[in-house]
Formats: sequence, C-alpha cells, structure tokens
Amino acid sequence: MKRPWLIRSLALALAASWLAAPTWAHSAPPKIDARHLIVPGVGIGPVKLGASEIDVEAILGVPDETIPIDSERHILQWAEKSLLVGIEGKRVVLVSTHSNLYALGSGLKVGDPGARAKKLFPNLTVPDVRGVFGWAGDAYGVNFLNHPTDGDGEPLLSYGLPPEWTIDEINVIAPVVATESASP
Repeated sequence: MKRPWLIRSLALALAASWLAAPTWAHSAPPKIDARHLIVPGVGIGPVKLGASEIDVEAILGVPDETIPIDSERHILQWAEKSLLVGIEGKRVVLVSTHSNLYALGSGLKVGDPGARAKKLFPNLTVPDVRGVFGWAGDAYGVNFLNHPTDGDGEPLLSYGLPPEWTIDEINVIAPVVATESASP
C-alpha cells in the first residue's frame, strides 16, 4: 500500500526540525566582523592584550569610567561599546564584554548556553569564585561567566554550576600555561 502522505509528512517534519535547530548546529559559523571578533588569548575587536593604555584610548576614545583597584591596576569602561579593559602596569591584561555584539569565530557570544562553550572548549573548569558561575578557560585565554541575581537584582552568593545557564560575560585573558613542579 502506497502512503505518499506519510513520506510527505516525514519530509516536512525533518525539514521543520532542521529549521528549528540553532543555526550553529547545521551550518558554517557566521562571519564575524573584525571589530566584533573575540579571539581567546588575544583580545576583543581592536583591543589586544598587552596593548598600552594610551593605545586603547586612542582606539576607543576616553573611557566613560575608570575603576581603581590598587596603585598598579584599574579597569576602564566604555558603556556604549560594552567593553571593560583591565589595566595592570599600564598594559591590557583583560578585555571583557557583556554584549552579544561580540562573538568568537565559532559564533559563540553572550546570551548563548554555557553548554555550548563547554562543547567548543572541552577542558573548561568551574571557577572557584563565590557569586559567579561559568567556565574558566585559563589555558585557552577565555572565560565564560554568569552572575546570578535574585528577584531584586542582588547577587546570589552561591557556588556551583546549574545545569542550564546562559553566558552573560566573556573575558579574554592571557593563556595560563600549566607548569610541572620540579622534583626535589
């Protein structure tokens, strides 16, 4: 017995499931504009690790805010560009964003599931920071974080990684190379 309606239904169901899947699941990664490209261990857009504070200000303009940490370290913030830049000894040591304008070459960006970061970077670890959860990728030069809050916007000070969470911050840092301790 021929059932053309069955074949048509299966084909439509398959097409619908393909269309409903996230675009990164079945297509090439999107082309990211260099001004918005996150490169682990290198930088975000035109801001590169190791650049001087003067060079960063020449590229981004005068920061909206400077947040002092101590005599050698501070954070520069450009709210409109959604960028934070950590400075230590007048050099960039951290570039951070909370915006989905910026993305890795794979298309991964703020707002994506944390599980996607883990698939792309399998050796990520859970950071040991109270009130923050996510994936620390010190060896990769990138961290994917989430800052949970309660209903009033106050930080939740708990450890642990919930099964489903979205990335709300991406930090680019210098990759940390693990060293073996010398034997006595």
